[in-house]
Amino acid sequence: MLKEYKSKTIFFIIAGIVLYSLPIGMVEDGELSSDSTMHSLAIIISFIFLCLGCMNWAIGKGYPRAWGLLGLLHIFGLIILAFFPDKNKSDAVISYSNQSETDHSLSPGEAKMEILLNSETERKSARKRPSLNTRDIIKSIEKLTDQNILAKIALEDEDQRCRKAAVEKLKDQNIIFDIAINDEEFSIRKAAVKVLSNQNFIDKFISESNSSELREAAINKLKDQNIIYKIAINAEESDSIRKKAINKLNNQSRLVEIAESKENYKIRGEAIKKLKDQTSLERIVENDKSSKIRVAAVKKITDQSFLSQIVQKSDSSAVRNAALDQLDNFSTPQKLSPSEKELVETELHDVITNMCANPGRSYSEEEHAEPLYKLLPKSNITKDVAKLFVKITTFTAAFTGIRMDQSMGALRKLCKLKGKIIDNLLHCIADMSDTEQTITTMVFGSGSNNKTSKVSFEEQRNMAQTELKKRGSPEYNPKFYLDK
Repeated sequence: MLKEYKSKTIFFIIAGIVLYSLPIGMVEDGELSSDSTMHSLAIIISFIFLCLGCMNWAIGKGYPRAWGLLGLLHIFGLIILAFFPDKNKSDAVISYSNQSETDHSLSPGEAKMEILLNSETERKSARKRPSLNTRDIIKSIEKLTDQNILAKIALEDEDQRCRKAAVEKLKDQNIIFDIAINDEEFSIRKAAVKVLSNQNFIDKFISESNSSELREAAINKLKDQNIIYKIAINAEESDSIRKKAINKLNNQSRLVEIAESKENYKIRGEAIKKLKDQTSLERIVENDKSSKIRVAAVKKITDQSFLSQIVQKSDSSAVRNAALDQLDNFSTPQKLSPSEKELVETELHDVITNMCANPGRSYSEEEHAEPLYKLLPKSNITKDVAKLFVKITTFTAAFTGIRMDQSMGALRKLCKLKGKIIDNLLHCIADMSDTEQTITTMVFGSGSNNKTSKVSFEEQRNMAQTELKKRGSPEYNPKFYLDK
């Protein structure tokens, strides 16, 4: 009898007999001494325990659990079950003693399992025995080292779980490749891909497999840079597979080749993400026709002076903004000589005061902000602060009238910030000028109608003046724009 069922059998049988005996000991003058319902319940529970005990006993001996119903016969059922021969004991001893190739360091149960693995017929029979289920067989498969037996199970066994366990132990790359390509079960193919290591087979699998998920998993196992490069430049391959391959590519010259090719921007962009060569990246930023590719390259540039030049000269606002964002990642602005500092201070003062004197419209916000953005690399004004200032000095004009909600919202955020640069900006906002705006509306039946409206920044001026008083009326000095 199997050890794991022995203790359960003893417990349930003893508990059942004890519970059955309790009501009998409580009879007085032919009547139960207390509530009969409790006694009836005890008897019912005792039969349940006896059935559980018989069930574990039957399983331990190698019989179906249905034989547990013998517990309903009480002591007679136990006597009947006692005469059942122990199949596990006999099978194990016979199998163990008759097989010379079995490892005698194994227990009889383990030896029997190893023998069963050699025969599909025996495995089918074993699964029908309650004491020898698929989980037991899988545990033995995991201990197997005989590649012939493992291959036979992986290719022929009817149980998917056993086949998967065998595949995971296989080493023959030909068999593994065949399973990965041809097996009907996805989980088996997936297990085969995990143990596929031959680079040529992986390459062939990626070419022939019809599962994108498994092909991507296979790419992660590639190490041969030539094979990876071949997949990366294969225009007939899907973008997702090619991008996976590019992420595995380490050769910088080949990455440059892909980045500067005529491929679609997704493939080129993926190559740029892996690029480290600054000369190649700068060349792409200066010469490439695609603004998306230039933006991707700018994000990899580390030369502050080059980024400053891009902010000054680039014909693409997206590229300029990307360069500004990249400059924001550096803790210090561009180094300037004393004369250059004085010139930049004057330029910043002129640009900022001009933006306040001539507020811009929201639709031309980029044009309004450009002079300030070009000077940011030489100053300590962050791009986030500059963006707030641009929002404050612009307004929205529509046929419904003038709107200042974005301007006021940005000013409230600015007032929460501290520093000499913020104080300077508040001084300029406190002196902002009003302006006029002509709004053209279409009137049905009579053409267009022009209306000139005053654009007042009085609310912004008042808020800035109040905030400056709260701060103790700090001084304005253009030098603060370059101070840390």
